[in-house]
Amino acid sequence: MINQIYPDSGFMKIKEISPERREMLEKIGLKSTFNTFEQREDQWREIYNHAIQNGLLGLTLTTSDQMRWAVITPDVEKAGWTRYSVFDRRGFFGHGVYPLPEKAVEAVFDMGYRCVDNAQRLDSIAATWLSVDRLF
Repeated sequence: MINQIYPDSGFMKIKEISPERREMLEKIGLKSTFNTFEQREDQWREIYNHAIQNGLLGLTLTTSDQMRWAVITPDVEKAGWTRYSVFDRRGFFGHGVYPLPEKAVEAVFDMGYRCVDNAQRLDSIAATWLSVDRLF
């Protein structure tokens, strides 16, 4: 059995807009840049709220077009470390390993995986891989 890991309050601050940055963006009138930062902050808050309820391990994130996914799991090679694995409808195409699950989540967030998705997404996509394999 895997022990679930829940984020602490510092997790939210990783992508939060600092008051200084917020004030600077408002002063110089970069509304579109400010909106981008605000959107990222909202996406991070959604991930944080989901992780508070469900934990970080097993967290599945998707890109805005819902064509690629990332899943956060314990690493099988380095005990105590956390892995992200990225995949699409054709299969896995990358991974990264971090000492903390928060860092793995931050890494995939910065790669564009910013929307919380169904934790069973990997299972449903893998089922299509199996059915395609049977054709050959």
